[in-house]
Amino acid sequence: MKRDEFVKKVQGKAQLSNRDEAIWVSDTILKTLSERLTEKEAFDVASQLPQELKGLIGGAKEKIIKMDSQEFVRRVAELLEITPEEAERYIKATFSVLKSAISPGEIKDVLAQLPEDLAGMLAQA
Repeated sequence: MKRDEFVKKVQGKAQLSNRDEAIWVSDTILKTLSERLTEKEAFDVASQLPQELKGLIGGAKEKIIKMDSQEFVRRVAELLEITPEEAERYIKATFSVLKSAISPGEIKDVLAQLPEDLAGMLAQA
């Protein structure tokens, strides 16, 4: 999947008004997700994404940031300056597109690294 296709799908699923907003949303959510993954897992996910998205997910980490679903939503809402309800909708839309962009096995590996409530929220996306 190319970045333009990824962004277009996020824009449609999240009901965003324009491409730039969809880029901002998807980039923020992918970066926030990557903060919860080990360096190896982030690298594995990045290897299956378009080149322009690899830098958001991959890369060395000083430490993994622990967060449950409420903290994840709060963090995204704060970064995007939106309500938690909007953030949850955008997170689900972005993760739904991510699930179609990477292999099912990789999704399973990502979910295994997340707290149960966050993994559950993302698995339903």
